[in-house]
Amino acid sequence: WRNKPLALNTVSALMLAMAYPWLDANVSKSVNHLLKLPFAVHPLTGFICVPLDPTTVRSVDVTELPTLEMVCCNAHLLDPYVKTFKDCFVGPLHLSIVRRAETMF
Repeated sequence: WRNKPLALNTVSALMLAMAYPWLDANVSKSVNHLLKLPFAVHPLTGFICVPLDPTTVRSVDVTELPTLEMVCCNAHLLDPYVKTFKDCFVGPLHLSIVRRAETMF
């Protein structure tokens, strides 16, 4: 790899392609299957599917999780969940792939 920045961009693109939630065949059959995606809205309850920190998941009170109605009144309610998604899932995955790619150069 002679062009390290290009190679790292390629690695990041591959990571996004492989880590981004995939839509399976059942998603096109029923909206209930969209719950597999982060920040999808449950069609009956209005609860938003939010990422939870694996280290604190046992202490989560599901009745306090955000609903679509709550977020419509205050969009910033999702901020901590976006941060959790970045910090606990996307960030470590990206760092791991970049470190592995750097050892290839």
